[in-house]
Amino acid sequence: MSDISPTAATVIAFAEKLEEQTAACYSALATRFPEQAGQFERFAKRAARTQMEVVRTYRETVSDALETNFAFGDVDLNTFRGCWEVPEGDSLAAAVTSLLPLEQLAEAFYSDMAKRSESLLATIPAAFRRAAKVRTQRLTRLERMVS
Repeated sequence: MSDISPTAATVIAFAEKLEEQTAACYSALATRFPEQAGQFERFAKRAARTQMEVVRTYRETVSDALETNFAFGDVDLNTFRGCWEVPEGDSLAAAVTSLLPLEQLAEAFYSDMAKRSESLLATIPAAFRRAAKVRTQRLTRLERMVS
């Protein structure tokens, strides 16, 4: 199923689910890999914070009383979906390596949505750009873990 011209609400719901899955993934890794628990717990907390920031920015900017009729253009959100479950038996290196493309995909989603929403209201693309920056920084930290 393809999401053609998703509305702002659809994109925000996608981002909300993405951050929820990310937080759950990193929380599970914190339990599995105690030596890296602090870092993974910070990643999980940051995902929860990003989720709250994106959703709150949207809700504060576009109220239910105001329908903007804004759509994100011809984008298929399925291209940004990934499985945020790391197989139980994976080593730390294998687990982290499997997350790198997912973080890249998430960063691409937020960067693309920031560009697509520039004409909407300044606060929404800014929230997406902040989320993309978090993903880029997390990628760097993950890459250090396996290098």
